[in-house]
Amino acid sequence: PDVVTYTSVIDCWAKSGAPNAAENVNKLLKNMIQMYQSDPIQHASLKPNTKLFSTVINCWAKCRTTPNSARKAQDMLAEMKLLQIFPNTITYNTVIHAWAKSSSSGDDACQAVEEILRQMWFQSGTNLYAKPNVSTYIAVIDCAARRSHAEKAESYLTEMMELYQSDPIRNADLRPNSQVYNTVMNAYAKSGSAQKAQSILTRMEKEEHMAPNTVSYNTVLHSFAKSTGGLDAAIEAETILQKMHLLSASEMPDVASYVAVIDCWAKSGTRNSGEKASSLLNDMIQLYQSDKIKYANLRPMTQVFNAVINAWAKSGAGVQAPMEAQALLSQMEDMRSRYGILDIMPDTITYNTIITAWAKSRGGVDAALQAEKILHKMHQIYNAGNIHVKPNVKTYGSVIDCWANAAGTGLNDVAAEKAEQMLDDMIKLYQSDRIKYSDMAPNTQVINIVINAFAISGGTATAKAQKILTQMEKMYSEGVSETKPDLITYNTVIKALAKSGGGVEAAKEAEMLLQKNVPTLQCRGF
Repeated sequence: PDVVTYTSVIDCWAKSGAPNAAENVNKLLKNMIQMYQSDPIQHASLKPNTKLFSTVINCWAKCRTTPNSARKAQDMLAEMKLLQIFPNTITYNTVIHAWAKSSSSGDDACQAVEEILRQMWFQSGTNLYAKPNVSTYIAVIDCAARRSHAEKAESYLTEMMELYQSDPIRNADLRPNSQVYNTVMNAYAKSGSAQKAQSILTRMEKEEHMAPNTVSYNTVLHSFAKSTGGLDAAIEAETILQKMHLLSASEMPDVASYVAVIDCWAKSGTRNSGEKASSLLNDMIQLYQSDKIKYANLRPMTQVFNAVINAWAKSGAGVQAPMEAQALLSQMEDMRSRYGILDIMPDTITYNTIITAWAKSRGGVDAALQAEKILHKMHQIYNAGNIHVKPNVKTYGSVIDCWANAAGTGLNDVAAEKAEQMLDDMIKLYQSDRIKYSDMAPNTQVINIVINAFAISGGTATAKAQKILTQMEKMYSEGVSETKPDLITYNTVIKALAKSGGGVEAAKEAEMLLQKNVPTLQCRGF
């Protein structure tokens, strides 16, 4: 075997995805170097080279589950120096990518890539093959972006532009491209700075021979969707969407564009957010149906319907919200069956969001009955073989929330009993098969809702609240970690005891719960 043979074997390990790939590669590299150094003349064909080490570094870069894999990739650079092997741009870029995609903390990773970048510039003074290029800076910017160091990411963009403008011929490979700008915008989007992301987009639009693409605009739209800008963010996002329709094909909106704007309206806090979301959905469907080739990227799918249903759920439009949400579900089913659009398939998120809309509608018992009806429908669809409509703890939690809300409408005892029944049903399913129904594991938040329903009822229902607390403590002691009672749990039961009219016994029970949660205090005097 020669160095080419070893490089090929190492490349196989790098592409294998095996968790121990990097360790195996290290052994191969060590054995090869030892053989070469034992007799450099006889084993001249085993002399290590840059390509070999770049392949080893790539293996470390891909082994992200291995602790300190990025650091070990960087250590290879020191190994190369000892053997007087000169890294090239690809070698350095691979190490930077390793740091960018590693789980290392922000400061450690960003400091490491900064150090490598400066080392590359230093080496390029005598070795042009080590000169940073646009891929280098994309990796460095990505490292900063992944760790929410948006301003640092932008500083690298500025550095690239200044280097390119200082010598457009020598630094032609440093001219920022759309991927560079998009990565910086994404950094601001992740940090919640929608206005900053938009400023980078504006800067991009002003650059000569540089046109933003759909990804560029979508990144800004998603930054507005993640922001807390309310109505202003929704209006600005919709303005950008309309602008995209006037641009070239590479900048036209797609389904992700519409979903981002609809999410903005969902978070806007306005009562007409549902109407706005539905209007956007209708516009998108009309465009797609008008020209299915030109507007292929606007083909309706589950994600966009779910976003509109969510907008209605958050709209605060009372009972109208879940009614509109259910109409959208019917539209989904109709478009799938009548037009054969298989990308539209109601899923667990669809049904859960409709149930949430009923829970927020304050529609009393009628809302709770509607929510329970949807839950039963989900079980029927799931039992018929559709795994995409499996109820989970959020499904049951929302139905329970509906009944808990009904407890404040005059049917306190009945509503609280129904909430408890839903909880019992969920627990029975979970306990019947903890693997199959792992996503129905009861949690503190859901159980607290049931306890609160009994607390609202007052009187003898307080005993039920105490009983559920005892069950909760028992489940937690048996290993169901999600059911650990919290401060809200104990406070709710104590408030129920205070309302119960139970006299001295209630006071004693309340004090006992208090003592459970108060650490022993040392009296240190006054």
